Formats: sequence, structure tokens, C-alpha cells
Amino acid sequence: MNLTSRQLIHNENAVYYFKKTYFTEKNKNCVINIFAETRYKLYINGRLIAVGPCRASSEIKYYDELDISEYLMDGENTVEVAVLQLSDTLSGNNYLPLESVIRSGNMCLCIWGDIETDESWLVAKEQGIEFFYKPEYEAYNAIALYEKVSACHKKLKFENAVCTENLYDMEDENSFGTVQANPVKKRTIPMMYFKERDFVGQKNGIFDAGRLTCGYIKLKLTGKGVVKLTYAESMVFKENGRIIKRKRDDENGIIIGDYDIIEIDGECVFEPFWMRTFRYVKAEIDGNVTIEKIDYTETGYPIEIFENYNFGSEIDNKLFEISVNTLKRCMHETYTDCPYYEQLQYTMDTHLQILFTYQLSEDKRLAEKAIDDFAASYRAGGITQSRFPVMTAQYIPGFSLFFILMLYEHFKRFGDSEFTKKYLPAADGIADWFIERLDGYMVPKSNLWDFVDWAEEYDKETGMIPSKEPICVYSLMLSYTLERLSEIHTGLGRSVPEYLHLAESIKRDVKARCFDAKTGLYADSTEKTHFSQHPQIWAVLCDMETGENARKILTKSMELNCKGTLAYMFFLFRAFEKAGMYNVVDECMKDFRKLVELGCTTTPERLGEDVRSECHAWSALAIYEFTAKVLGVTYKDGTIYIEPYIHERNKAKGTVATPAGMVYVEWKIDNNKFTITVKSPKKKMAIITAPDGSVFEADSGEYSCDI
Repeated sequence: MNLTSRQLIHNENAVYYFKKTYFTEKNKNCVINIFAETRYKLYINGRLIAVGPCRASSEIKYYDELDISEYLMDGENTVEVAVLQLSDTLSGNNYLPLESVIRSGNMCLCIWGDIETDESWLVAKEQGIEFFYKPEYEAYNAIALYEKVSACHKKLKFENAVCTENLYDMEDENSFGTVQANPVKKRTIPMMYFKERDFVGQKNGIFDAGRLTCGYIKLKLTGKGVVKLTYAESMVFKENGRIIKRKRDDENGIIIGDYDIIEIDGECVFEPFWMRTFRYVKAEIDGNVTIEKIDYTETGYPIEIFENYNFGSEIDNKLFEISVNTLKRCMHETYTDCPYYEQLQYTMDTHLQILFTYQLSEDKRLAEKAIDDFAASYRAGGITQSRFPVMTAQYIPGFSLFFILMLYEHFKRFGDSEFTKKYLPAADGIADWFIERLDGYMVPKSNLWDFVDWAEEYDKETGMIPSKEPICVYSLMLSYTLERLSEIHTGLGRSVPEYLHLAESIKRDVKARCFDAKTGLYADSTEKTHFSQHPQIWAVLCDMETGENARKILTKSMELNCKGTLAYMFFLFRAFEKAGMYNVVDECMKDFRKLVELGCTTTPERLGEDVRSECHAWSALAIYEFTAKVLGVTYKDGTIYIEPYIHERNKAKGTVATPAGMVYVEWKIDNNKFTITVKSPKKKMAIITAPDGSVFEADSGEYSCDI
């Protein structure tokens, strides 16, 4: 049964508190299902237990199943649920750009199982909170769920809750096929973890968490006055009206960011409804107020990652550590591009995050939910949305190709035919959308957002190439993707030869219309007036240029002004690998390694002093490069491959995830002798390639050769 409040006003931004006294015996099992519109926070006897429901689309909403037995005491227990109501307006005074949360402007709570929502529940409307959107500086795309809390905060007046219609389980039988009100289905990923944390330092009212993190600040205050809490990813400097970043932990820097304001008269315990992202929290006090205690509850997706890694140098070990922290901070109920700002699941970002996750963990649930999310954004005759779930639809044609690549990587890694078949119609539909619009055999400019990268010399506002003619990079991406889509069909026992024929036709047309003999490079469009690194990368990746020709165009691309940003480094490195020049990656990583010297605890959106986001998972490159290349562990078509990349290192060790289980690799070089120790799961054989080029098949054990 759904509960709501008599005080409900449609399209408000507000918080309601539901509570019930529950009696039980000690050690008695208690399992509940819970759903709320728009969001809930569940407390048992004052302790935060869960936050939900899982973010989803307007057509698919999730409920959460929770075993709360361990949190209950013998006898009387207080069950309290804070429920957030959000306006669904996209403009005006009530607009809050928390785009990742789908909402209807209403509010309700539904619990069933060993505890149920019924007439015994009480509800009170929070009168002391105002949500606002007022960035302190150019923090565009902030989530804007910051709070102004008055002194009457939580002086609640409870009354009986109002019962409304029931939920409809999408798994229930429906003979007539009609869409019922409030359809929901069971959550497909685990609940987010909570871990109590203390700040590691404090100076002049600035509290340091030690590294960038996500969590719920908990602040106990006494006195009378106002406290302003400002959340910052790092220290910054203000010069000539610009916000710039140098050493992220420089005490000479300043704290600028979004903030909460708490008014206090007596005693107050503050915890924001929405999680905050921060390394630093600055507390500014106006009046006679004492901070009795400040700490936070860290939260995120409960991914389990082995910690015993060593890549032969302290800098690389630290770089790997901050890359892992970046990925973890961008994993919640969806993957997110960044946790401080828009908190949206973008296809290009998510494709990389999934690949990074595969290297670290056997847990594929968030990856599968991401594929399911983007498939839900697909409409017949169109393409997937560039970000999803989201309130406002946005389309970047190239990003929809990454959805197909997500599906391809999943299929090649896990071989799950039934899973793949569910999403193949969307993949084929995307391919059809591109094919129907071809100019000759090239992808033309569209009326959508033809974003490629935030590269130098691309349009600064849009990241698009400076041309209105057919796009070389999109055309090559399509050729590459069609080949992999054909591979999926073949793996499922089907034959779609037209995809391969079309992929080859695209390459021929691109070669004829975009290759510039004078420069020896592919132009960004058929105009041949602008050149960037991106077409050269995809020319190699889709095997249009191989061997010495591939090495030439990649080498020349390094001299261009318009090179790939951190968002494109993964693809550049794969092109280097394919061309047999992976040694160039170490040179490219030099600037990346400087992040350690700069005191970064996560990898930023891009390099430079004027970077916006400090935590962007598309930059967590070290996860893949150090596990798949330095340790050398990859997995494809049911086979474990181990081929360590030595270069200037003399040792490395770590554990890499595969669908067959976790693989431990430790190698070292001593007196020109290479020794590798492998521990494979269940004695599964692996194909090992040693530095001397010898290839052999082996399971767990120690192997050596001279180099």
C-alpha cells in the first residue's frame, strides 16, 4: 500500500518523514521490500541503513529488498523513512538540475514484507529545508541539491499517513497487457555500502578527508548562529578572475565550491539528504556556534578489489591507487561521469568504466545494468540516448556506437548468448540509423550533438570538428563497430555479411575522400582543411592502416596540435598496441604521472590548470594499462592470456579479474633472467607469452626464461 501526506503539494521540492514503532523478538528474521517516489533514506533506531530506490527510467522503476534483521533490537524499534519529493519542472523557481533522478512531482512510500505500510504509520513534512541552486563559481552542471536549513529543522508535527493505490509488480501476470499504475521491478544490483569515516586533518576550519570521496556529512552543532559548509574536490587558486588548479593539497590555496547553510538555535544534527562529493569541507561560522562533532558516512557501489599490487615504482603504484579511487567514486546506482557535478551515466564514459571494472572485479552487475539502462533509452528508428537515466533526452550519435561496443565486450568476455540477444535489436537498430543516413559511405553531420572530444582546435563549446561536411572519425567508428556487430551475430550462429561488406565500403570511401597525400594523414572531414589525431586512431583500430603505414600516421599524429584528451587516451593506446609501438605509451604517460606530484587523489577530466572535474573515470587509464599490459592479463573467448609488458620495469605483481576467476601474476627480472609466477583459478590453463617471444600453455606455477 502506498502512503503519502495530506500536506503534499504537487511539484514541490520537499522532504517528508514517515515513522512507525515496530516490535519484534531478538534474532527474528525481518525482510522488507521498499519503494519511494522520488528517493528514500531508511533509518532503523536512528541508524542509516539504506538509500534508494535504484535510479531508473520513467518506464522502469525499481524496489529494494532489504534484510534488516541485524539492525533490530529485542522489543521496541523505531523505523523511520525520509522521503524526497522533487519537482518535475525543467525551468522556473522549482527547477533543480539533478537530471539523473526521474521524478513525477509526487511523493509516496510503499513497504511490504515483514513490515508493511498501512494506517499505523505517521508522517510529517519537513518545514525547515530549502533546496537551492546557486554555484559559487562556474560550477556548471552541478547537481544543485544543496540545502538551506532553518532553526526549526526537524521540529516535526506528525499526523496519520494517507493510504493510496498499490504498486504493480512488472513480473506479475497481466492477461490483458495493459500498463498498470506504478509498475516496479526488483533491483538488479546490490545496495550501496556505508562506512563510517573520520576526517584525517583540520586546520582553520577546513576539514581534510585525505582523499576525494563521496558520502553523507554528519555535523553536530550547539549554540546560536549560522554555519556554511563548502565542499571542494581540491584546493584552488584565484588569479586574474580565473579559478586554476595546481597542487591539489597546497595549504596556500582556497576552498571554493557548492555549499549547505545551517541555521542553529540550541542543538542541531545535520545530514544532507543527497550525498556530497569532497576532499575538503570548509566550515564558516557566523555567531556563537560550536561544532561538537563532524564526520561522514562514505558511500558507493560495493565493488571488492584486491589491494596487493606493485608495478615496480612508487609513482605508478600511487597512480594506480588514485585511478582505482576514481573508478570507485564514479560507481553508484549507475556509473557516473563525475560525482561532484552532473552525476550522469554517459555512454562513452561508461564503456571505459566497464572495461576498467572487468579488470578489477568479477562483479558484472553494474555493467549489465548500464547496458540495460541504455537499451531502455532506445526507440525504434533511432539511437540510444547519450546519457541515461535522465530527465532531459540528449543524443550524441557517436556515443550510441559505444553502446554496441559495450554489448560486444560483454559477449566476448562472458559468452552470455541469452543476455546478448535481449539487446541485439537495439544494436541493429542503431546500425540501421547510421546506414540510412550515409553520404556515399560516410557519416554526414547530423542535427544532433556530433561531439567527438574536448580537443584543442575542436569547437570549444561543443567538442565537434570544425566542418559541416561528412565526418571522418564517425565513419571509421561506424566501420569498426559494424565489424564487431557482425562478430556478435556470428557468435550467436547468425550470418549478417552485409555488415562486413559495408564496413569495407566505408573504409574505401574514407580513404578516397579524406586521406591527404600531402600530409600523409586523414582529414577530419571531406573538406581536408583540418587534421586531428582522432581519425588516425580509428584508421588503425579498424585495420584500414596496418604495419608501417599505421606507425607512420600515429607518429605524425603526435605532432598535431589537435590531439586526443584524456577521454581519448585509451583508444590512442590501443592503436599504439595494434601498430606494435606500445613503447610510446610510456612517453604519453609522463604528464599523466605528474598527477601524483600534484597531490591528486583521483584522475581529473583532463590535464591542465583550468580543469573542471577532479574525478572523471574515463581518465582512470592506469587500471587497464597496468593490469592488461604490465601484468599482461587479458581474457577473450574463454581463454586467459598473459603477456607482461616489461619495458624499463624489473618487477610487478597483482591480481586481475577474469570470468574464469581471479588470476594472480608476479614477475621479476634478476640478472637478465625473467621469472613469472602464475596462480590461475581451478588450475585453468593460460597462454603465456614470455619476453623472449616464446609462447607456452600452463596453469599455476613458476616459469622462467633468459632475456
